[in-house]
Amino acid sequence: MVCTNDVHYLQRRMPTARHLLCIGTAKAFSDPKRLRYDAKQFFLKTAEEMAETFKGYPDALANTVRIAERCHVKIAEGENFLPDFDVPIGYTVDSYFEKVARDGFAQRLPRLKQLAVEGALRHTIDEYERRLTYELDMIKMMKYPG
Repeated sequence: MVCTNDVHYLQRRMPTARHLLCIGTAKAFSDPKRLRYDAKQFFLKTAEEMAETFKGYPDALANTVRIAERCHVKIAEGENFLPDFDVPIGYTVDSYFEKVARDGFAQRLPRLKQLAVEGALRHTIDEYERRLTYELDMIKMMKYPG
């Protein structure tokens, strides 16, 4: 037996983790049917916190430490470990990423225009287009479009 903890965010108080879950499941934060992690234990615990959580299982704690002592992981800084994706002929990873994102925006544009007419849009369509351009540029600059 070993001790583990499901980790979804690094620190105990990371409210953005809930927002990331909404993004990952394509749900609005206000949606009462959205997936929720109401337990507050999904952070990366220290050795002391794990020892307190599993204080009734000293053998499992010892097994966990034995396994951890065998692990020697080194992650080089500045290297990208994201997968490489094939893109259609005539595109670079950057240009295809931008095409797919802009196509998705174009598909949503009729709904955005409808919401704008109804007065239910938070920002103007121009502001959404500018934000899309900003985000695309940022993602490409960070070398994450793949």
